[in-house]
Amino acid sequence: MNTKRISRRGVLAASASVVGVSGMVDTTRPTKAEGTNATRGNTINHLVIFGGSPKAVIEYEFSVSGRLRKSGSGDGAPIADRFVTIDGEDRISNRGQHASGAIAGGGDAYRFTGRITRFRVSLSAKRQNEVKIYLNGRRVRPDELGDAPAANTPIEFLDCNTARVKGSFRGVEMNTSFWDETGLGTNVLFPGPISGTTILHPAAAHDPYPFAIDSVSLDTRKLEYPGQPAKFTADNPYAGPWCRKAKGHRSRTGNESGGKGKRESNEKSGKQSARIEFLGCEKAVVTGKFERVTINSSWYDSSGIATSYSEIGPVSGRTRIDRSNVGDVGESGFVVVNITAYESGNGKATISKRNPNTKACDRKLKQEATTTETETATTETTTETKTQTKRGTTRRETANPTTTRQRETGGETSTSRESSTPAESTPSDSPDAPDTGGGTVGGSGTAGGSGTASGGGTSGGNDTE
Repeated sequence: MNTKRISRRGVLAASASVVGVSGMVDTTRPTKAEGTNATRGNTINHLVIFGGSPKAVIEYEFSVSGRLRKSGSGDGAPIADRFVTIDGEDRISNRGQHASGAIAGGGDAYRFTGRITRFRVSLSAKRQNEVKIYLNGRRVRPDELGDAPAANTPIEFLDCNTARVKGSFRGVEMNTSFWDETGLGTNVLFPGPISGTTILHPAAAHDPYPFAIDSVSLDTRKLEYPGQPAKFTADNPYAGPWCRKAKGHRSRTGNESGGKGKRESNEKSGKQSARIEFLGCEKAVVTGKFERVTINSSWYDSSGIATSYSEIGPVSGRTRIDRSNVGDVGESGFVVVNITAYESGNGKATISKRNPNTKACDRKLKQEATTTETETATTETTTETKTQTKRGTTRRETANPTTTRQRETGGETSTSRESSTPAESTPSDSPDAPDTGGGTVGGSGTAGGSGTASGGGTSGGNDTE
């Protein structure tokens, strides 16, 4: 399988797109006893979630298209009302459209309008019998709920991050979530074509971070962009925020009988999964074959943080990102902020990743820049002081008694009483000495003589005010 990947940041609740619904199950039939809410004109539906134990707590979350609220009764389910509780840890959010909670041997019940758009529970296919879910009094399986149920599709979700697909499909799209140092991120992977029985477990695309498969889409034609309508689309009922607690372990992908041989063949041929690795603030490595790679970086100048954009490509294998290809860099350094790679020249990103240490790197960069500015200012002040001292010394050494007395009369502070000699009247060798037209004392003029020093010198025998 040739896996393509698109990375983006977002919230878990919006990570999976709902397109190409096929094989839907009617899960919004109201009970006859409740009928219709005359005030709102919407059907009232009931959902009861029951199971778990004090040692095996089960978490869940679901969203509806209408509004929901907690209920303290079984609402037609074969569950006694005394086992249904309203607990403080159960939360309703997103303006009354999303609920999350946990059960540990009892049950939670909800009443809602509209339909269930997504349902997730912290189990696996093997453990699904540990929870009993009743919708309007009828028991349902987790994979029957939501706008994109896995039931009646060739997609079977086994747990948080593993799915099994049966059949031949050119187009395969996986929406995944992962948790790294910066928090929650989402990817779109295109691991196709596939044939036979295929296990989807994209650990290599997320290693070493925990991840979850949020949804899978399948089509007989090639799928090339996120959310493209597909023949089959299914949400993973076992994927949720609890998946971040478990590490994603590597396992073979591809046909169950031939996956291992294909992986070994790829390793021998030198093929590597698309990957972006950040090596601190100023370096990164991009692995894979791409038409172009874009690099966003930041650096610091006197006005604050500045940003740069650069583009390289085509690249293949392992490509190092450093000072040689990031564009502008500041005197105190820079930060590689984000890297995006494209397999083709169009605008569809294959993989994108942000440096997880950006904030810390920016702080370090600013500190170093401030230190550099302070040191530069100190050096300039010291140099100017030395220059002024050097100039004053030159004037004192070349001044004759007459000039000195005149300067004292005029308010000068020079106290030298020694007259200079021709040997001492040499041009200054200071690199900071300003250009006055020809040196401090030049030509054949000498102190105490009747002429003026040639080349612009000011020391003479008969200076007048």
